[in-house]
Amino acid sequence: MTASTAMCVADHHRQQLQKLQTLMPHDCAIVVAATSGEDVELPTVPRPHGLQHSLQLDLEAHRRWNTSLSVGFLNSVDRIEISETRVDCKTVFYKLEVYLSLPTSRLPASTCGPTSTRLPAAHPTFKVERCFADFEELRENVLKSVSHMPQCTCQYCMDFLVYIRYKYSQPRGIVKLTSGTEKRKEILAKFINDFVAMGQRRAPTLGKRKCEAQKLVPAMLEAFLLSNARDC
Repeated sequence: MTASTAMCVADHHRQQLQKLQTLMPHDCAIVVAATSGEDVELPTVPRPHGLQHSLQLDLEAHRRWNTSLSVGFLNSVDRIEISETRVDCKTVFYKLEVYLSLPTSRLPASTCGPTSTRLPAAHPTFKVERCFADFEELRENVLKSVSHMPQCTCQYCMDFLVYIRYKYSQPRGIVKLTSGTEKRKEILAKFINDFVAMGQRRAPTLGKRKCEAQKLVPAMLEAFLLSNARDC
């Protein structure tokens, strides 16, 4: 493991999964291996508090965030299920159960490596509640980031644009009006799993211009899933 290797410190990286503590914004830190073999923990990058604040399209804040950490987290997500709901003041909250895959070895490995061998999760690692409007906001913010002018034409942005503009089953007004709670659970679960899968990808860009969306979108998805999350 070299000094440039970064990985997210969490209990799910252990060979035997222990009970998670309540996930807080400060639970993610960067760890690098020094030449002496010691692990050096660097100061944690603070995350925004509250869902509405964390999902706002703050371009500068997301540019400063270490993209590899967010992509590494998305790569650890095995799947997301929505099986339960609750109603609070006439607002339906959907309970997302997030399953994180487990590395098959305790040897240090980069969480961002596409060749990492992982085991599918048998039980959810943590859960988080989101209402329909939260999904709508995530969709709109991702759309803004991939359609930011001048338009980026990399495959990463184009995949999100095609999905958001042409796929019918998404968190938007027409779906909210024409579907019941059970149908919405299916639509929202498919939507967030699709977004996580697309957010994991990397795509080359044409010319010298860098793709800002490949920095923004993983951080948005990570904030959506981790903000106010609780262990199962």
